[in-house]
Amino acid sequence: MSNEKGLLNKISSAFEAAKDKAQEMGASLAKEAQVVAADTRRQVDKATSTVTKSAASAKAAVTRKARSAQLDATKALGKATRAVEKKARATKADAKKVMGEVKRAVGKEKVAAKRNLRRRRSGKQHDEEKQQKQTEHPAS
Repeated sequence: MSNEKGLLNKISSAFEAAKDKAQEMGASLAKEAQVVAADTRRQVDKATSTVTKSAASAKAAVTRKARSAQLDATKALGKATRAVEKKARATKADAKKVMGEVKRAVGKEKVAAKRNLRRRRSGKQHDEEKQQKQTEHPAS
């Protein structure tokens, strides 16, 4: 029996040692798992911050380009407006000039017509006076 007890004690000691070793290994694995999880969390945080920075950078670039495009469109609209106004002023000036020419031409025609009418009237009066004189004093 003493042999059996000694053997059982040895087995019990070996079992205890194996159990302690298993607990140490389990704790080591748990610690290693925690380290891996922490590293993974750190990498995820880094990736998240990188993506956030990239998104902010892209948003800023798009905003800059949109603002630039808006300014270009505003400038083009202003330029087109000025060009149209310039053409309108030029057309108005040309129309005014033509109207002046037409008025002067019509005015000359009126003056000429009045002058011709006066001449015709005076000519008729002159002819009538000649006829009256001839009838009063016939040429002998």
